[in-house]
Amino acid sequence: MKYSEDLSRLYHLERQRAEDLRLGALMQKRFLTPVEQVPGFFATTDYEALVYNAAPMSVSGVFFCLKPMAGQMPDYDDSRARGEANSGQKTETAFGHNLSPAGFLLADSCGHGLSAALISMCISSLVQTCPAPLSAPEELIRSIDQDICGLMPAGRFVAAGYAILHPGRCLLSNAGLPFPLHVHNEDVEEIAVSGPPMGMACGNMFRSVEREVRPGDLLVLFTDGLTEASNGEDEPYGVDRFKTCLARHGQRPLHELMAAILTDLRTYIGNLPLDDDVTVALFRAKTDPSPQQGQNGGSG
Repeated sequence: MKYSEDLSRLYHLERQRAEDLRLGALMQKRFLTPVEQVPGFFATTDYEALVYNAAPMSVSGVFFCLKPMAGQMPDYDDSRARGEANSGQKTETAFGHNLSPAGFLLADSCGHGLSAALISMCISSLVQTCPAPLSAPEELIRSIDQDICGLMPAGRFVAAGYAILHPGRCLLSNAGLPFPLHVHNEDVEEIAVSGPPMGMACGNMFRSVEREVRPGDLLVLFTDGLTEASNGEDEPYGVDRFKTCLARHGQRPLHELMAAILTDLRTYIGNLPLDDDVTVALFRAKTDPSPQQGQNGGSG
Protein backbone atom coordinates (compact mmCIF):
# COMPACT_ATOMS: atom_id res chain seq x y z
CA MET A 1 0.00 0.00 0.00
CA LYS A 2 2.82 2.41 0.88
CA TYR A 3 4.55 1.72 -2.46
CA SER A 4 1.29 2.28 -4.33
CA GLU A 5 0.65 5.55 -2.50
CA ASP A 6 4.17 6.78 -3.30
CA LEU A 7 3.72 5.98 -6.98
CA SER A 8 0.39 7.78 -7.02
CA ARG A 9 1.93 10.83 -5.35
CA LEU A 10 4.80 10.92 -7.84
CA TYR A 11 2.35 10.59 -10.72
CA HIS A 12 0.30 13.56 -9.50
CA LEU A 13 3.45 15.62 -8.87
CA GLU A 14 4.66 14.90 -12.39
CA ARG A 15 1.30 15.87 -13.84
CA GLN A 16 1.36 19.11 -11.85
CA ARG A 17 4.89 19.84 -13.09
CA ALA A 18 3.84 19.21 -16.67
CA GLU A 19 0.84 21.50 -16.26
CA ASP A 20 3.02 24.24 -14.73
CA LEU A 21 5.38 24.00 -17.72
CA ARG A 22 2.47 24.10 -20.13
CA LEU A 23 1.05 27.23 -18.52
CA GLY A 24 4.51 28.80 -18.32
CA ALA A 25 5.09 28.13 -22.01
CA LEU A 26 1.71 29.62 -22.89
CA MET A 27 2.41 32.76 -20.85
CA GLN A 28 5.90 33.12 -22.32
CA LYS A 29 4.61 32.69 -25.86
CA ARG A 30 2.09 35.47 -25.37
CA PHE A 31 4.59 37.74 -23.66
CA LEU A 32 7.62 37.48 -25.95
CA THR A 33 8.05 38.63 -29.53
CA PRO A 34 7.21 35.97 -32.15
CA VAL A 35 9.70 35.45 -34.97
CA GLU A 36 6.97 36.27 -37.51
CA GLN A 37 7.03 39.94 -36.46
CA VAL A 38 10.73 40.48 -37.21
CA PRO A 39 10.55 41.16 -41.00
CA GLY A 40 7.79 43.73 -40.54
CA PHE A 41 9.61 45.46 -37.72
CA PHE A 42 12.63 46.02 -39.97
CA ALA A 43 10.58 47.06 -43.03
CA THR A 44 11.17 50.77 -42.32
CA THR A 45 14.90 50.28 -41.77
CA ASP A 46 17.82 49.73 -44.11
CA TYR A 47 17.82 45.97 -43.37
CA GLU A 48 16.02 42.76 -44.17
CA ALA A 49 15.80 40.51 -41.12
CA LEU A 50 14.94 36.92 -40.27
CA VAL A 51 15.09 35.02 -36.98
CA TYR A 52 14.98 31.28 -36.27
CA ASN A 53 14.35 30.04 -32.73
CA ALA A 54 13.97 26.43 -31.56
CA ALA A 55 13.84 25.13 -28.01
CA PRO A 56 14.11 21.51 -26.83
CA MET A 57 11.68 22.26 -23.99
CA SER A 58 8.25 23.86 -24.03
CA VAL A 59 9.66 26.94 -22.30
CA SER A 60 12.74 28.63 -23.69
CA GLY A 61 15.68 30.33 -22.04
CA VAL A 62 16.54 32.13 -25.29
CA PHE A 63 14.52 35.15 -26.37
CA PHE A 64 14.84 38.34 -28.35
CA CYS A 65 13.39 41.82 -28.12
CA LEU A 66 12.77 44.47 -30.77
CA LYS A 67 13.59 48.02 -29.71
CA PRO A 68 11.96 50.82 -31.75
CA MET A 69 14.14 53.87 -32.30
CA ALA A 70 13.44 57.47 -33.21
CA GLY A 71 10.98 57.66 -36.08
CA GLN A 72 10.06 53.98 -35.94
CA MET A 73 6.52 53.07 -35.00
CA PRO A 74 6.16 50.14 -32.57
CA ASP A 75 2.84 49.04 -34.10
CA TYR A 76 4.45 47.87 -37.34
CA ASP A 77 2.39 46.03 -39.95
CA ASP A 78 4.09 42.74 -40.78
CA SER A 79 1.41 41.69 -43.28
CA ARG A 80 2.20 44.73 -45.44
CA ALA A 81 5.92 43.95 -45.39
CA ARG A 82 5.29 40.31 -46.33
CA GLY A 83 3.05 41.41 -49.18
CA GLU A 84 5.74 43.70 -50.55
CA ALA A 85 8.35 40.97 -50.23
CA ASN A 86 6.16 38.42 -52.00
CA SER A 87 5.24 40.78 -54.83
CA GLY A 88 8.79 42.02 -55.36
CA GLN A 89 7.68 45.66 -54.97
CA LYS A 90 10.15 48.15 -53.52
CA THR A 91 7.86 50.71 -52.01
CA GLU A 92 8.55 53.69 -49.79
CA THR A 93 7.77 51.44 -46.82
CA ALA A 94 11.00 49.58 -47.49
CA PHE A 95 13.21 52.10 -49.26
CA GLY A 96 11.61 55.49 -48.77
CA HIS A 97 12.37 58.64 -46.84
CA ASN A 98 11.52 57.14 -43.46
CA LEU A 99 14.45 54.77 -43.02
CA SER A 100 15.23 54.61 -39.33
CA PRO A 101 17.61 52.74 -37.03
CA ALA A 102 16.30 49.79 -35.04
CA GLY A 103 17.47 47.87 -31.99
CA PHE A 104 17.62 44.10 -31.58
CA LEU A 105 18.44 42.30 -28.31
CA LEU A 106 19.23 38.58 -28.26
CA ALA A 107 19.48 36.98 -24.82
CA ASP A 108 20.15 33.52 -23.40
CA SER A 109 19.25 32.73 -19.79
CA CYS A 110 21.45 30.19 -18.05
CA GLY A 111 19.34 27.13 -17.28
CA HIS A 112 15.98 25.94 -18.54
CA GLY A 113 12.42 25.63 -17.31
CA LEU A 114 10.23 28.10 -15.50
CA SER A 115 13.05 30.11 -13.90
CA ALA A 116 14.55 30.90 -17.32
CA ALA A 117 11.10 31.76 -18.66
CA LEU A 118 10.45 34.17 -15.79
CA ILE A 119 13.78 35.92 -16.38
CA SER A 120 13.02 36.21 -20.09
CA MET A 121 9.70 37.91 -19.40
CA CYS A 122 11.29 40.22 -16.82
CA ILE A 123 14.01 41.36 -19.22
CA SER A 124 11.58 41.75 -22.10
CA SER A 125 9.58 44.14 -19.95
CA LEU A 126 12.73 46.05 -18.97
CA VAL A 127 13.74 46.49 -22.61
CA GLN A 128 10.48 48.30 -23.33
CA THR A 129 11.16 50.88 -20.60
CA CYS A 130 14.97 51.23 -20.57
CA PRO A 131 16.43 54.24 -22.39
CA ALA A 132 18.19 53.27 -25.61
CA PRO A 133 20.61 55.90 -26.98
CA LEU A 134 21.05 55.69 -30.75
CA SER A 135 24.84 55.52 -30.47
CA ALA A 136 25.45 53.59 -27.23
CA PRO A 137 24.11 50.00 -27.22
CA GLU A 138 26.11 49.26 -24.09
CA GLU A 139 23.79 51.58 -22.14
CA LEU A 140 20.83 49.22 -22.61
CA ILE A 141 22.95 46.23 -21.56
CA ARG A 142 24.15 48.14 -18.51
CA SER A 143 20.61 49.16 -17.52
CA ILE A 144 19.34 45.58 -17.68
CA ASP A 145 22.39 44.31 -15.79
CA GLN A 146 21.77 46.78 -12.98
CA ASP A 147 18.09 45.87 -12.78
CA ILE A 148 18.59 42.10 -12.54
CA CYS A 149 21.71 42.23 -10.35
CA GLY A 150 20.81 40.53 -7.07
CA LEU A 151 17.72 38.86 -8.53
CA MET A 152 19.55 35.96 -10.16
CA PRO A 153 20.12 32.74 -8.16
CA ALA A 154 23.73 31.85 -7.44
CA GLY A 155 25.51 30.62 -10.54
CA ARG A 156 22.83 31.89 -12.92
CA PHE A 157 23.29 34.64 -15.49
CA VAL A 158 21.95 36.00 -18.76
CA ALA A 159 24.15 36.25 -21.84
CA ALA A 160 23.02 38.91 -24.29
CA GLY A 161 23.97 40.88 -27.36
CA TYR A 162 22.41 44.14 -28.48
CA ALA A 163 22.68 45.67 -31.94
CA ILE A 164 21.58 49.09 -33.16
CA LEU A 165 21.30 48.89 -36.93
CA HIS A 166 21.67 52.23 -38.72
CA PRO A 167 21.81 52.78 -42.48
CA GLY A 168 25.42 52.03 -43.43
CA ARG A 169 26.61 51.01 -39.98
CA CYS A 170 25.86 48.86 -36.97
CA LEU A 171 26.72 49.36 -33.30
CA LEU A 172 27.09 46.24 -31.17
CA SER A 173 27.47 45.46 -27.49
CA ASN A 174 27.97 41.98 -26.08
CA ALA A 175 27.49 40.39 -22.68
CA GLY A 176 28.59 36.79 -22.96
CA LEU A 177 27.12 35.71 -26.30
CA PRO A 178 29.32 34.33 -29.11
CA PHE A 179 30.90 37.04 -31.25
CA PRO A 180 28.55 38.32 -33.97
CA LEU A 181 29.57 37.58 -37.56
CA HIS A 182 29.92 40.00 -40.47
CA VAL A 183 29.66 38.56 -43.99
CA HIS A 184 30.90 40.64 -46.93
CA ASN A 185 30.82 38.74 -50.21
CA GLU A 186 32.45 35.43 -49.21
CA ASP A 187 34.48 36.87 -46.33
CA VAL A 188 33.18 35.99 -42.86
CA GLU A 189 34.65 37.85 -39.91
CA GLU A 190 33.95 37.64 -36.20
CA ILE A 191 33.21 41.02 -34.63
CA ALA A 192 35.31 40.92 -31.48
CA VAL A 193 33.14 42.62 -28.89
CA SER A 194 32.89 40.99 -25.47
CA GLY A 195 31.68 41.63 -21.97
CA PRO A 196 30.60 39.70 -18.86
CA PRO A 197 27.16 38.06 -18.78
CA MET A 198 24.44 40.08 -17.11
CA GLY A 199 23.28 39.47 -13.56
CA MET A 200 26.43 37.88 -12.13
CA ALA A 201 27.84 40.93 -10.33
CA CYS A 202 26.85 44.55 -9.86
CA GLY A 203 28.81 47.35 -11.50
CA ASN A 204 29.89 45.47 -14.62
CA MET A 205 31.35 47.56 -17.42
CA PHE A 206 30.31 47.01 -21.02
CA ARG A 207 31.58 48.42 -24.28
CA SER A 208 30.44 48.61 -27.87
CA VAL A 209 31.98 48.59 -31.33
CA GLU A 210 30.88 50.16 -34.60
CA ARG A 211 31.02 48.31 -37.89
CA GLU A 212 30.56 49.69 -41.40
CA VAL A 213 27.83 47.80 -43.24
CA ARG A 214 27.78 47.98 -47.03
CA PRO A 215 24.81 47.12 -49.25
CA GLY A 216 24.38 43.36 -49.39
CA ASP A 217 26.44 42.74 -46.23
CA LEU A 218 25.11 40.27 -43.70
CA LEU A 219 25.20 40.49 -39.90
CA VAL A 220 24.59 37.35 -37.85
CA LEU A 221 23.78 37.05 -34.15
CA PHE A 222 23.39 33.58 -32.65
CA THR A 223 23.41 31.60 -29.43
CA ASP A 224 25.92 28.93 -28.43
CA GLY A 225 23.19 26.32 -28.73
CA LEU A 226 24.01 26.33 -32.45
CA THR A 227 27.79 26.02 -32.30
CA GLU A 228 27.81 23.65 -29.29
CA ALA A 229 25.36 21.16 -30.84
CA SER A 230 27.32 17.88 -31.06
CA ASN A 231 27.46 14.89 -33.38
CA GLY A 232 27.68 11.22 -32.40
CA GLU A 233 31.37 11.60 -31.45
CA ASP A 234 30.48 14.45 -29.08
CA GLU A 235 32.21 16.94 -31.38
CA PRO A 236 30.54 20.39 -31.52
CA TYR A 237 29.31 21.95 -34.74
CA GLY A 238 31.61 24.87 -34.03
CA VAL A 239 32.08 28.44 -35.22
CA ASP A 240 34.43 27.49 -38.07
CA ARG A 241 31.89 25.20 -39.74
CA PHE A 242 29.21 27.85 -39.29
CA LYS A 243 31.47 30.45 -40.94
CA THR A 244 32.12 28.07 -43.83
CA CYS A 245 28.37 27.63 -44.31
CA LEU A 246 27.85 31.39 -44.32
CA ALA A 247 30.67 31.91 -46.82
CA ARG A 248 29.12 29.33 -49.13
CA HIS A 249 25.49 30.42 -48.88
CA GLY A 250 25.67 33.99 -47.55
CA GLN A 251 24.56 35.65 -50.79
CA ARG A 252 21.33 33.68 -51.01
CA PRO A 253 17.95 35.18 -49.93
CA LEU A 254 17.55 35.11 -46.17
CA HIS A 255 14.97 32.30 -46.10
CA GLU A 256 17.19 30.13 -48.30
CA LEU A 257 20.25 30.98 -46.24
CA MET A 258 18.47 30.07 -43.00
CA ALA A 259 17.35 26.77 -44.53
CA ALA A 260 20.95 26.07 -45.62
CA ILE A 261 22.23 26.76 -42.07
CA LEU A 262 19.70 24.41 -40.49
CA THR A 263 20.35 21.72 -43.11
CA ASP A 264 24.10 21.94 -42.48
CA LEU A 265 23.53 21.68 -38.73
CA ARG A 266 21.22 18.68 -39.09
CA THR A 267 23.64 16.99 -41.50
CA TYR A 268 26.37 17.37 -38.90
CA ILE A 269 24.50 16.14 -35.82
CA GLY A 270 22.41 13.52 -37.62
CA ASN A 271 19.31 12.32 -35.77
CA LEU A 272 20.55 13.40 -32.36
CA PRO A 273 18.17 15.77 -30.55
CA LEU A 274 19.19 19.31 -29.72
CA ASP A 275 19.81 19.72 -26.00
CA ASP A 276 19.93 23.52 -25.97
CA ASP A 277 18.00 26.40 -27.49
CA VAL A 278 19.17 27.37 -30.97
CA THR A 279 18.57 30.91 -32.19
CA VAL A 280 19.99 32.55 -35.31
CA ALA A 281 19.25 36.16 -36.34
CA LEU A 282 20.14 37.33 -39.87
CA PHE A 283 20.29 40.99 -40.97
CA ARG A 284 21.12 41.99 -44.53
CA ALA A 285 21.71 45.58 -45.60
CA LYS A 286 19.32 46.37 -48.45
CA THR A 287 20.94 46.89 -51.80
CA ASP A 288 18.33 49.26 -53.28
CA PRO A 289 19.32 52.91 -53.02
CA SER A 290 16.91 55.14 -51.16
CA PRO A 291 16.41 58.93 -51.34
CA GLN A 292 17.70 59.23 -47.79
CA GLN A 293 20.89 57.36 -48.63
CA GLY A 294 21.42 59.51 -51.70
CA GLN A 295 21.08 62.71 -49.67
CA ASN A 296 23.01 61.65 -46.60
CA GLY A 297 25.64 59.42 -48.14
CA GLY A 298 24.25 56.32 -46.41
CA SER A 299 25.23 57.39 -42.89
CA GLY A 300 22.94 57.13 -39.91
